[in-house]
Amino acid sequence: MKLIIRRIWVYLKTELVQPYPVSGCTSSQRAGMKWMWWDAIFATISASFYGDFVNLFLLELGARDFQIGLLSSIASAAAILGPLLGAWLVERSHKRKLWVLVGPGGGFRIAFFFIAALPFVMHGASAVTAFIVLYTLQSFASSLGMPAWNSLFADVVPIHVRGRYLGSSLTMSFVARLAIVPIAGVLVQSVGGLRGYQLVWLLAGLTGFIATTFYARIPEPPSQEVASEGAFGSLLGSLRVFAHDSRFLQYCVVTFVWNFGIQLAGPYFSVYQVQILGFSVDTIAFILTIASIVAAIVVRIAGELVDRFGAVKLMGVSMVLVPIIPVLWLLGRTPLQITVIQCIAEVAWAGFRVASTPLLLLLAPTEQRSRYIAANNIIASLALVLGPLPAGWLYSRYGFHTNLVVSAGGRALAAVLFILLVTLGSMRHMTGKSTGPLPQQDPGMPDA
Repeated sequence: MKLIIRRIWVYLKTELVQPYPVSGCTSSQRAGMKWMWWDAIFATISASFYGDFVNLFLLELGARDFQIGLLSSIASAAAILGPLLGAWLVERSHKRKLWVLVGPGGGFRIAFFFIAALPFVMHGASAVTAFIVLYTLQSFASSLGMPAWNSLFADVVPIHVRGRYLGSSLTMSFVARLAIVPIAGVLVQSVGGLRGYQLVWLLAGLTGFIATTFYARIPEPPSQEVASEGAFGSLLGSLRVFAHDSRFLQYCVVTFVWNFGIQLAGPYFSVYQVQILGFSVDTIAFILTIASIVAAIVVRIAGELVDRFGAVKLMGVSMVLVPIIPVLWLLGRTPLQITVIQCIAEVAWAGFRVASTPLLLLLAPTEQRSRYIAANNIIASLALVLGPLPAGWLYSRYGFHTNLVVSAGGRALAAVLFILLVTLGSMRHMTGKSTGPLPQQDPGMPDA
């Protein structure tokens, strides 16, 4: 027992001192990874205060069922334009950090304070409309900075450690979520009504700006992005990549089908738990807390596997497992059953969460990285726009079980297309595997 306790203590101490690999990284990269690490943790804290309660807040304002799907669609529509503009700004200015600070780090987080104040000045239908507008502006601001964020991430985090860095970062983010979600649930429940939701929106804004201060300290290496001639050419550059890169086009088709399938059920999970299963907000928060514990463990393991076996393989395994989750939801009735299903879902999603960014960066040429990322984001956002429309109709007309069945089918189709792309298509020779050295494991650390 003493030996086990000692090994656990050595492992935890190592994680606190150096939670992610730095072997083969320059001093500038190490500094950037550190500040990006802390930014991710506080961004997660911010999102944990409000993320699981958006639809519930909208219902509290007086929204109808169809407006839940409408919110997701309109916000995703705004996210289509953001990456186009974001890629153009990166190419023209050769700056990345600036546009992350302006978009996700600035405008996105300022909106939290307006949302928190909303019930003081508006009620009923006008409050619902104002919230949808503010949430849409947040979506635009967030998507504006995504090409810049991914481009800078690729320069800061070397390819041979990306899987483990993302896995470790996600682990700490889930630990942060584990601490915050129950607090948010208790605050909403104890304060009660709209005031409880107002409080969590305010806390989301405050912690979000702490994340922004960390991101501002990241050393930014010179950008290698190449701009098209003229503003119009730069704006269309993100769309022209489809005509010149068939492999990327095929991957984006998979992205569209995948996200469309997810959205056929995605907006209504929390609504279903409240309206049909009769769960309280604190019960939902408890379920998400348990799931976060599982997620914190499995994403770390997934990060190791991505660097060892490649992003392509881990993505494929995850995409095969995820379609099973909606089928399991058909069987869930009690909080215990839903908790088990959520934990299984975290295992299924782990590979996708860690592998998706490294895989996208492998597909994107360095000199056109922002364009490729913008194009992929546009396709994903288009699916997020279209998906909630039939989802809302299915939910109101046939019930959530129909959403689950159709969503499982969409996810399974995307998984089949990805497997065909890897085994028979243009990605069949692509591994996504690290080519750099793997640091030696500390002998005092238990096996992952």
